[in-house]
Amino acid sequence: KSQEDFSWRARAEVLDARACAEAAKGDWCAAVVAASASLAALRRGYADGDIELAREECKLAGLVLQAGDPARAWALWASAGAVLRALVQRDDQ
Repeated sequence: KSQEDFSWRARAEVLDARACAEAAKGDWCAAVVAASASLAALRRGYADGDIELAREECKLAGLVLQAGDPARAWALWASAGAVLRALVQRDDQ
């Protein structure tokens, strides 16, 4: 019996830690690069529409906004919102 390969998850965690470290230093561009790579790694393991990907898109959007690209940030939030809207009851205001 072969084991599943979760190396994508470990890689994403390393890249996420790098993004956090860069953000802590105020290097938003470097944080965006690392967080983008982390999201790409997560896409290897999660299906489109997964809430984990939406969460990461929101986090990346915040970094992208800090780096000065509001249009890309809005696009990321819109992508995440499409996933998250499906989780909200229609009558919940």
